[in-house]
Amino acid sequence: YTNKSKALRLHRLAKPVREHYETWLNHTATLDGSYLLPWLRRLFNRNMDLGGRFYGHYQNIPSVDRKRIRIDGEATVELDYKAFHIAILYALEGSRPGRDPYIIDGDIGKRPAIKSIFLSLVNAENLPSLKANITRSGNPEVQAEFRRYKSKREQYERLRSLNLKAVEPVKPVSIKQGFIEDIPEGAKGGDYLALILSWHKQIEHHFGTENIGLRLQNIDSELMALVLGKLSGIPCLPVHDSIRCRVSDMNLVAQAMFDSFGEMFGQRIAITDENKNVIKQ
Repeated sequence: YTNKSKALRLHRLAKPVREHYETWLNHTATLDGSYLLPWLRRLFNRNMDLGGRFYGHYQNIPSVDRKRIRIDGEATVELDYKAFHIAILYALEGSRPGRDPYIIDGDIGKRPAIKSIFLSLVNAENLPSLKANITRSGNPEVQAEFRRYKSKREQYERLRSLNLKAVEPVKPVSIKQGFIEDIPEGAKGGDYLALILSWHKQIEHHFGTENIGLRLQNIDSELMALVLGKLSGIPCLPVHDSIRCRVSDMNLVAQAMFDSFGEMFGQRIAITDENKNVIKQ
């Protein structure tokens, strides 16, 4: 890029953040009576083609507590793109995933594990390492260690979101190596990964590729920028693949999310609320 083209691109990339700031000058967000900072910043990794997601202080609030956020004193709801990155990968292939891409061979019992593995798979550049992480995550001792750490972490995030003093818990080595939740005890990574890849052959070639996670983040951030552009003047709080808004704005926000995905990919996508109810398009 020339210096001029870089400047123009930076101006375009920053536009959603500027408009978000302007909108929130006239609105307030609160949690249990305390004011929240609704401000956003957009972070890229190494260059403007990697990363680019929108980050805000309120995103540190656990999802269960975000339900109590009020905007201008009104109750809010969080609308979420379903199976977001899977839908994007299928859309790049000119297609759509099945009704529920996390249910394989009709075995609903494995759904939580499949979903958790997918969250790692769309960020993994090294598939053998992912297999090892799945197997380690099925170790009962490692699972117990993770539960203890998770409880301490949630308490820390809750205190920090309220600007209260808190000591950040130390992450155990076994968790740092890569822990995946909802993996059954004794699970074998190779078996699970082979099952997933065989079921999703149309997008299999994307997995394990260089910078897959950051490239997907760049795509989803551009989509979120498109959504926010349609919602200029409407106070909302984006959380990567979801948007929290006033209940009275729910239909407007859902339509902006549907329209933006269709404009960007030429495909439809499912949207759910925080209670997993499907929003009708």
